[in-house]
Amino acid sequence: MSRFLSPVPEFLEFYSDLDLLDTFAPTVLEDPSFEGATVATLREHFNQWAKAGRKEEQGVSEDYCARTGRARFCIMVDQEAMESVLNAPA
Repeated sequence: MSRFLSPVPEFLEFYSDLDLLDTFAPTVLEDPSFEGATVATLREHFNQWAKAGRKEEQGVSEDYCARTGRARFCIMVDQEAMESVLNAPA
Protein backbone atom coordinates (compact mmCIF):
# COMPACT_ATOMS: atom_id res chain seq x y z
CA MET A 1 0.00 0.00 0.00
CA SER A 2 2.88 2.37 0.70
CA ARG A 3 4.02 2.10 -2.94
CA PHE A 4 0.49 2.74 -4.11
CA LEU A 5 -0.06 5.70 -1.78
CA SER A 6 3.38 7.33 -1.79
CA PRO A 7 2.81 9.54 -4.88
CA VAL A 8 -0.56 10.84 -3.65
CA PRO A 9 0.70 13.88 -1.66
CA GLU A 10 2.88 15.08 -4.55
CA PHE A 11 0.02 14.65 -7.01
CA LEU A 12 -2.42 16.55 -4.78
CA GLU A 13 0.13 19.30 -4.16
CA PHE A 14 0.69 19.71 -7.92
CA TYR A 15 -3.05 20.27 -8.40
CA SER A 16 -3.35 22.45 -5.27
CA ASP A 17 -5.61 19.88 -3.65
CA LEU A 18 -3.63 19.02 -0.52
CA ASP A 19 -6.78 19.68 1.51
CA LEU A 20 -8.08 16.36 0.15
CA LEU A 21 -5.20 14.43 1.72
CA ASP A 22 -6.79 14.30 5.17
CA THR A 23 -9.84 12.48 3.82
CA PHE A 24 -8.07 10.26 1.28
CA ALA A 25 -8.53 6.74 2.65
CA PRO A 26 -8.69 3.90 0.16
CA THR A 27 -10.58 0.86 1.35
CA VAL A 28 -8.78 -2.45 1.03
CA LEU A 29 -10.93 -5.56 0.91
CA GLU A 30 -9.02 -8.76 1.56
CA ASP A 31 -11.06 -11.91 1.80
CA PRO A 32 -9.99 -15.55 1.41
CA SER A 33 -13.20 -16.13 -0.55
CA PHE A 34 -11.77 -13.91 -3.31
CA GLU A 35 -9.12 -16.54 -4.03
CA GLY A 36 -9.67 -17.75 -7.59
CA ALA A 37 -12.65 -15.43 -8.10
CA THR A 38 -13.30 -14.14 -11.59
CA VAL A 39 -13.12 -10.47 -12.48
CA ALA A 40 -16.89 -10.52 -12.99
CA THR A 41 -17.44 -11.91 -9.49
CA LEU A 42 -15.18 -9.27 -7.93
CA ARG A 43 -16.86 -6.53 -9.96
CA GLU A 44 -20.27 -7.61 -8.69
CA HIS A 45 -18.97 -7.71 -5.10
CA PHE A 46 -17.52 -4.20 -5.51
CA ASN A 47 -20.75 -2.85 -7.01
CA GLN A 48 -22.78 -4.25 -4.11
CA TRP A 49 -20.25 -2.88 -1.60
CA ALA A 50 -20.37 0.58 -3.20
CA LYS A 51 -24.16 0.55 -3.32
CA ALA A 52 -24.44 -0.35 0.38
CA GLY A 53 -21.79 2.24 1.25
CA ARG A 54 -23.80 5.06 -0.26
CA LYS A 55 -26.63 4.28 2.12
CA GLU A 56 -24.52 3.51 5.22
CA GLU A 57 -21.85 6.21 4.89
CA GLN A 58 -23.66 9.00 3.10
CA GLY A 59 -27.25 8.40 4.12
CA VAL A 60 -28.49 8.47 0.54
CA SER A 61 -30.52 5.93 -1.37
CA GLU A 62 -28.69 2.86 -2.64
CA ASP A 63 -29.92 3.89 -6.08
CA TYR A 64 -28.24 7.31 -5.84
CA CYS A 65 -25.39 7.35 -8.33
CA ALA A 66 -22.53 9.28 -6.73
CA ARG A 67 -19.79 10.21 -9.19
CA THR A 68 -16.98 9.71 -6.71
CA GLY A 69 -13.92 7.58 -7.31
CA ARG A 70 -14.69 5.60 -4.17
CA ALA A 71 -17.84 4.21 -5.77
CA ARG A 72 -16.58 4.06 -9.34
CA PHE A 73 -13.12 2.50 -9.28
CA CYS A 74 -11.92 -0.85 -8.08
CA ILE A 75 -8.32 -2.02 -8.35
CA MET A 76 -7.90 -5.76 -8.35
CA VAL A 77 -4.46 -7.02 -7.36
CA ASP A 78 -3.60 -10.68 -7.60
CA GLN A 79 -0.44 -12.31 -6.29
CA GLU A 80 1.43 -11.91 -9.59
CA ALA A 81 0.62 -8.20 -9.81
CA MET A 82 1.59 -7.63 -6.17
CA GLU A 83 4.91 -9.39 -6.63
CA SER A 84 5.69 -7.32 -9.73
CA VAL A 85 5.12 -4.12 -7.75
CA LEU A 86 7.12 -5.32 -4.76
CA ASN A 87 10.01 -6.44 -6.97
CA ALA A 88 10.12 -3.23 -9.00
CA PRO A 89 12.68 -0.53 -8.16
CA ALA A 90 11.41 2.07 -5.72
